[in-house]
Amino acid sequence: MMENKILKTGEFVIVVLTFMVVVLILFFLLSNRTEQDTSNESHLLMERMYMEDNVRESILNNDLSVQLQTVNSDVPILICSFSSQSCGGCVDFATNKIKESFPDFEKNNQILFLASGFNTKKHFDEKKIMNLGAEKLGLEIDNSLYVCYFILFKGKVSHLFIPEKSFSNYTDIYLDEIKKRYFNR
Repeated sequence: MMENKILKTGEFVIVVLTFMVVVLILFFLLSNRTEQDTSNESHLLMERMYMEDNVRESILNNDLSVQLQTVNSDVPILICSFSSQSCGGCVDFATNKIKESFPDFEKNNQILFLASGFNTKKHFDEKKIMNLGAEKLGLEIDNSLYVCYFILFKGKVSHLFIPEKSFSNYTDIYLDEIKKRYFNR
């Protein structure tokens, strides 16, 4: 009889411990899933904000006039524009993406990098960078920290795009489409 009670108590303890282990496992699985859900939601929110900024800037800057004295825009020119306030990593990402997409960019007269907000005595290693000094382009995006691409054709801006390393697939799509439309003739 005593053995039966001890056996039943032992079985009870095993059942309780098993139940606690199952509860703990479920708790960790659910908390891990919640972290993943939160991470996914954050990524989606960042992507949404990025796309909204891109659409807004594209519309605000579309068809604005830009006159650069030394640039002939009678042919479409892909411009990569950045300022002294743009983050270095953002500038590197944007310029490297152009170099990847256009291996001949150094010889290609239809690709130009514009830098603003730098001292006019600042020398860039890259030959294709035009230093505007304190001069601005007159675009809505001039007062932001964004690096941007756009097409300059006959003095007008079109197809403005903000490259972002976190969403590099959009940058690849943009550059591929620009290449097809303006460079594969």
